[in-house]
Amino acid sequence: GLLLVEIAGGPLSPGPSGTPLADILRPLRYPGLLVGSARLGGITGTLAAMESIQCRGYDLSHVVLLEGEGEGTYRNAEK
Repeated sequence: GLLLVEIAGGPLSPGPSGTPLADILRPLRYPGLLVGSARLGGITGTLAAMESIQCRGYDLSHVVLLEGEGEGTYRNAEK
């Protein structure tokens, strides 16, 4: 089956205990799919998130960059 776990704020966002979410989820050994923004500044943030995920030993299967066309909508997600 397929299991999707979405985290808000990125892999280093703190969980309830203050521990980064990437560290909390690591023992579960889920493969990773990273979604980031193609906007100015978004690529750098996505690369930093990718590095932090890979440093923790995650298997990162895909990186998806979304190009926004307005508030809350993404053209790539419609394809």
